[in-house]
Amino acid sequence: MPEDGAARRFGFVAGHDEKPRRRLHELLVNPGIAMNQEVTFMSDGACNLRDLQYYMRPNAEHVLDYFHIAMRITVLQQMARGLPPPLTAAAPAAVATLESVKHHLWHGNVGRALILVEDFTDGFDLIADPPPEVRKLRRYPSDSAATSTTTPI
Repeated sequence: MPEDGAARRFGFVAGHDEKPRRRLHELLVNPGIAMNQEVTFMSDGACNLRDLQYYMRPNAEHVLDYFHIAMRITVLQQMARGLPPPLTAAAPAAVATLESVKHHLWHGNVGRALILVEDFTDGFDLIADPPPEVRKLRRYPSDSAATSTTTPI
């Protein structure tokens, strides 16, 4: 919250706003917020919202809340638990690694969490002719996770 004035907040619901770009533009420009003024966006990491934020203010700070990151990691853990044989033996280690990622994020150690995620996905590159479950598990972080420039809270 700025020291010299009130913070501005708004909600965005995908599919509800017919012209979300116009609405965000009006919220940013009408109160007199300059293009070079610092703006912080906090979101759940939805791609449509993140793309809109980057379009409107590419130099803004983009904050992704921990709850939504943790939900995505939980999905990855469930996918890891469902690995088919002969990869079943790797499931406990994969689940533990993902739990460690959540732990590091919760404690603000984003760098270590990103390294663990990279190591996690690199491990699947070693599997020759991976089954569909492994291909989906390997793709999930890059398909749905926030970019590394996003700050989780």
